[in-house]
Amino acid sequence: TTTIDPVFGISEDNGLPNFEGRIAYGMGPLNPVTATRPIVLGVSAVVGQLRTTTTMPVGRVITDVWGIGVDFRVPFSESCGIAGEMFSGQGLGTYNAGVLQNINRDTLGSLRTSGGWCEFFAYLTPRLHSHSGFGIDDPKNQDVGTSPVAFGRTQNTTIYSNLLWDVNSVFRIGTELAWRDTNYASPLVRNNDGLGFHTQFQWSF
Repeated sequence: TTTIDPVFGISEDNGLPNFEGRIAYGMGPLNPVTATRPIVLGVSAVVGQLRTTTTMPVGRVITDVWGIGVDFRVPFSESCGIAGEMFSGQGLGTYNAGVLQNINRDTLGSLRTSGGWCEFFAYLTPRLHSHSGFGIDDPKNQDVGTSPVAFGRTQNTTIYSNLLWDVNSVFRIGTELAWRDTNYASPLVRNNDGLGFHTQFQWSF
């Protein structure tokens, strides 16, 4: 996809879409509401290229996109367990990694990042469940633009807890409380943190 960053820089594919894939192994009976099995282990990958065009002297820069991820879901009982994911790659802003950064806005080079998340989930009833967890997204500091206008982000951390109600197999209502902390590369841009409350209405088909 074409992406526009906070300073209105535009990056796009280099003539071909990214190639993505995931393979997973599930164990146990299928839950018809969540379409998941109790134990799931997965591996995913993406590869592609980004093309960024700007005024001279930089001009046009083509960079590689790649990433690999490992995800898991392990129950402790019929009603609770843990789930999470770990990833590493570069140019992954399109996939909400790299603190939403595909490239270094100063050099237009692809930005490397690693991170992951882990959560504890509990089903209070078959349709009412809660998820509480922690996530971190940690780009390579040397890949992040340091100029104030680049707004280069060096790390983002999140702590969250939610309550989700699957009214039926297609409709969900939820609320979430989350705290986020974002660090910036430039000493002229202040680090940012804050608490947020979210609501969710989801209709799947």
